[in-house]
Amino acid sequence: MRGRGIHGKLFISLFVILNLAVLLAPVGAQEDAIVLEGHADSVWDVAFSPDGKTLASCDETGIVILWDVETGEPVQTIEAHAKPVLSVAFSLDPEASVLATGGKDDTIVLWDLATGEKLHTLNMKDDVTSLAFNSDGSVLAAGSKDKKVWLWDVRSGNNLVKLSAKGQVTSVAFSPNDEMVAAATQDGKVYLWDAFTGDELLVLEGFEGAATGVLFSADSAVVLAGGEDKTVRGWFVADGEVAQKEEMHKRGVTGVAVSPDNTLLVTASGDHTIRVWDIAKPASEGPLAELTGHTWVVNAVAFSPDGKWLASAGGDNTVRLWDMSALSAASVEATEEATEEATEEAGN
Repeated sequence: MRGRGIHGKLFISLFVILNLAVLLAPVGAQEDAIVLEGHADSVWDVAFSPDGKTLASCDETGIVILWDVETGEPVQTIEAHAKPVLSVAFSLDPEASVLATGGKDDTIVLWDLATGEKLHTLNMKDDVTSLAFNSDGSVLAAGSKDKKVWLWDVRSGNNLVKLSAKGQVTSVAFSPNDEMVAAATQDGKVYLWDAFTGDELLVLEGFEGAATGVLFSADSAVVLAGGEDKTVRGWFVADGEVAQKEEMHKRGVTGVAVSPDNTLLVTASGDHTIRVWDIAKPASEGPLAELTGHTWVVNAVAFSPDGKWLASAGGDNTVRLWDMSALSAASVEATEEATEEATEEAGN
């Protein structure tokens, strides 16, 4: 912490978590999820609409289902692709009503949900593994097995640039300030590029096996990724210095998410569980909760914009909605205390 200054609450909190060992002791399990059934095969990804009222999920059969979050009922089923759909993403522009879907048919489809019409079909060179919009919904990043991240102009449907990695891309993310694009790759690396120039900024290494879900801290100062080697690792984007690594699960980490209020870190795993970590507390105290119920690999997790709900996509053909409000409220006070302590330490 010394010499770096304060980059924001999540930056401090990640430092607290990622520099302490994780003891995988038994923890309290919670199974009180709302189970959304309607998929006939593995569910690969989930995403909330900007207003949090709709959840999109996609599966191995090429189907995308839109769910009413309040009722848990399906409101629309889209035969989106001829092959499995691996990723879904809503535009962050609340007035756009745009959903992107990407699949193993080497295409991305941009849907206008207000009309049900296709806006664009974007042709790629291989499987589309991950999708992410920038903050105003004008640019879409698409990761692919072709070892590239393609940036697309959403309005025109034109490809802006292709960012090259050396491994198949498993996950992509825009930084909250829109200045960087990150990608996790099958060969265990995390790449950072300048979102405006396409210049490669950093190549971050250390995973033993594939790097999976990737995301940025709320202030864009830290990039975080899960790994096939059961770990979560973080790096400072300013210089690539490791913010430490910790083993979080008994099997590989398949996805990561941070709550909108920056109090909770969530990890999904091949061990069929989801673990919720209080960012303010030492990781040596173990997870705040373990969410169980999925009977196969948990492929992805996502928070609703208000942080109340966590959605999970399972290899058991189900989507689950977890009420996170109690867990989040319980961690707020501890987060504030840890932030104050870290700030005092940094000032010394």
